Amino acid sequence: MSMTTFLVILGTCLCLNIFATFYIGRAAAYDRSQKQIQITLIWLFPFFASVGLSYFLWCDKKADKHSRKVGNDSNISHSQAIQQASSYYSNR
Repeated sequence: MSMTTFLVILGTCLCLNIFATFYIGRAAAYDRSQKQIQITLIWLFPFFASVGLSYFLWCDKKADKHSRKVGNDSNISHSQAIQQASSYYSNR
């Protein structure tokens, strides 16, 4: 492997680690100790941890967007909300 290829791989890993560190640091779903453990894992296992934890947070954030609040503050999915609304209006 040439030195240029090595530096590109190293730079990519470094950028991914920095991105994942900031992403996890700003995540509101975790408390401080969980964030510290995840950031430690990112820097101990650079590539796999940064990609894996970033993907996990992305999926978690995506799942939060698909839930809706209803009157009693319980979360339901988009399809459940549509189903409840259609049954409500069909029974009127």
